[in-house]
Amino acid sequence: MKALVVEKEKLINNITLLKNEADSTGTKLIAMLKGNGYGLGLCAFAKLLSEQGVDTFSVCLLEEARMLREGGIQSEILLLSPTCDLNEAKQALELGITCAVGSEASVAVLDIAAEQLGIHAKAHLAIDTGFGRFGFLYNEMQNATSILKDAEHIEITGTFSHLSDAFGDAKNSELQFSR
Repeated sequence: MKALVVEKEKLINNITLLKNEADSTGTKLIAMLKGNGYGLGLCAFAKLLSEQGVDTFSVCLLEEARMLREGGIQSEILLLSPTCDLNEAKQALELGITCAVGSEASVAVLDIAAEQLGIHAKAHLAIDTGFGRFGFLYNEMQNATSILKDAEHIEITGTFSHLSDAFGDAKNSELQFSR
């Protein structure tokens, strides 16, 4: 392929359909913008989505979150990759990013960063339901709950998991979803 052709009207129509469905069920629609907005341009794609009513974006890398902020995106941004680096956690919080936590170490680092900045960090709880990449293990949630209760500067505002084979084995996806 020599060119990527984006049919903007069809893209807008699809976004509208998803947004309407999310709104009708009270579900929050979060747009994933990794890989330079899947090649569409990170900030340009975010602005198009924002114009269509999408108000939350997720990225994998802190640098992507920074690019969105520097590009004028003021919407909520969720950094999906939990960090155990205090400097990165502080940078994310200074940018107003919602961070992911998926381990005792990532909770501790985010809590310390928020305390040092004198703020409460918004975070989403990452739960490993079978993908095996990151997150608290689904069968160890009592431990995760205990760890999070001790984190005085973190407010959990959401939860997510990652399906390991969403377009393949439906039984595996159903199992992960049930977890």
